Amino acid sequence: MGSTSNIKVGPVKVTLGSTVLGYADEAWKVKFEQAFEDLKVFEHGDTVVGQVGKGGTITVTGTLAEFTPQFLAKALPFSTLSSGKVDVAFGAGADLYDKAEQLRLHPRLLGDGDQSQDVLFYKAACFGPVESAFDFSARKIPVQFRVFPDRTKLDLGTNPWGTYGS
Repeated sequence: MGSTSNIKVGPVKVTLGSTVLGYADEAWKVKFEQAFEDLKVFEHGDTVVGQVGKGGTITVTGTLAEFTPQFLAKALPFSTLSSGKVDVAFGAGADLYDKAEQLRLHPRLLGDGDQSQDVLFYKAACFGPVESAFDFSARKIPVQFRVFPDRTKLDLGTNPWGTYGS
């Protein structure tokens, strides 16, 4: 039976690799999208008699309440950070997986040592547009992460995506 004790509400601390990207004061969304191929039998025309899984994608979206050069360098994954300045690059032809790092969403209601409600993805990279108004009044930055399976775990029969809780 469900219980309200299973529901953790509140802002999260977002960490990508070893960099704390900041804090979110709004809900973050994790979208699991599976892809299927319809199975059809010639004798039945276009009737779908089954479906076979083809894989899927995981996307994490949210809004950060802070804006720092460290965040911008991670949000534009082919860019570099040097002396507090971001040199913007777009990485045409480069594989985003090579820039993917561990993504952790940690509820701020819990202490840093309590990872019992953390959502952890082994490989994730920021993708999509990064847009912000530089008016210094409300610096909320919407971001999107693409989660990749950790290729080193694919052939081991273990979960290549991530974990929930410690």
